[in-house]
Amino acid sequence: MRLLTILLLLAFSGLVNAQFLYSERNGAITITRYMGSETTVLIPSTINGLPVSRIGVGAFIHARITNVTIPDSVTSIGNRAFHLCTRLARVYCRGNAPSIGASLFTGDNNVTVFYLSGTTGWNATFGGRPTELWNPPLPYDYTIDNDTVTITRYTGAGGAVTIPETISFLPVTSIGFAAFADCSGLTSITFQDTVTNIGSLAFIRCGSLTNVIFGGNVKSIGESAFTGTGLKSVAIPDSVTSIGAGVFSSSSSLVSIKISDRITDIADQAFYDCTALTSFTIPNGVTNIGQSVFAYCSCLTNITIGNRVRSLGDYAFEGCLNLMNLKIPNNVTSIGQYSFINCYGLTNVTIGNGVNSIGTGAFLYCSGLADVTLGINVSSIGDDAFLGTRLTGVRFYHKIKTIGRDGICGHRLVER
Repeated sequence: MRLLTILLLLAFSGLVNAQFLYSERNGAITITRYMGSETTVLIPSTINGLPVSRIGVGAFIHARITNVTIPDSVTSIGNRAFHLCTRLARVYCRGNAPSIGASLFTGDNNVTVFYLSGTTGWNATFGGRPTELWNPPLPYDYTIDNDTVTITRYTGAGGAVTIPETISFLPVTSIGFAAFADCSGLTSITFQDTVTNIGSLAFIRCGSLTNVIFGGNVKSIGESAFTGTGLKSVAIPDSVTSIGAGVFSSSSSLVSIKISDRITDIADQAFYDCTALTSFTIPNGVTNIGQSVFAYCSCLTNITIGNRVRSLGDYAFEGCLNLMNLKIPNNVTSIGQYSFINCYGLTNVTIGNGVNSIGTGAFLYCSGLADVTLGINVSSIGDDAFLGTRLTGVRFYHKIKTIGRDGICGHRLVER
């Protein structure tokens, strides 16, 4: 019977999206039936690029909804649109009062209608129901696009801040470019699950920010989003698929970082100059380590490279003074230029069998380096690759074809 009813409704309206049946006439949309299961409903202002101008007769009849937001595109609501919606408590209007049917709320449960500040007609009678002006004070500047909110600037004093789920009854999905930049009083930030994007420079130079709690749906974190913060530990959720260049750079208190297994590239300078970081495990989802990712992480003593990493970027570990032992696994195929330059504490290196090229100056001025074992497939060693080390000999297989200028700096090659 339920299937038959749906088919009849589809035949009547002819059109359907994820939540609504609707009809189209004269370039405008009428919602004819709510088919969703959500209790809080945001009626879209457009469907297929056309304005939603009307809510039809009985469109929400018997719906188990509690809150409805009506966009400013709606100018008319038909009879019995919310008939027998016994849980409905609040209707929010983002525009002026639309014309309404006489029996709009029959069989309801004491609905209150709210209007945003700045609208006109908000105190008009709305189906005999009380109306109120909704004007909460917010410490944010924001923009609305496609019925979602982007916070563009935080105007509050700081402290522990929780990003609201909604503003103007619309979901907050993005933190915009430099939205919290230089907020010296900010100590903690919590994201709701509605947030999917944290923009570039969003929290740059928030020096007192020591705690961040990500929501479960964040997908991307922009360039330098948390540069120069006071964060001590960070756990990036598995929902995140990309992090921007310099995302946590110069965060001098950052001791612990866990990144999502879904991230495939660690962008350039992601953890540059994180001087308190002592160890890091690159997860198995990562295939590429960008340029200067861990450069000048002077307290880094241990690095574990995941089993899918293919390349180590130029200057990736430059100036990691306390990195002592290094094992590059077989899955890595190339070591970039100056990848480990000035790693003075490095004493021994084992290079896996997958590596075929060692870039120019890869271990330049690693003054403590006394022992290197090359993998079976190393065929090219760049200029100055081991200049300034303590090596007396390099153990290798016979496949080496090219050794650049001072590539081993007079050190003996000892065949394995």
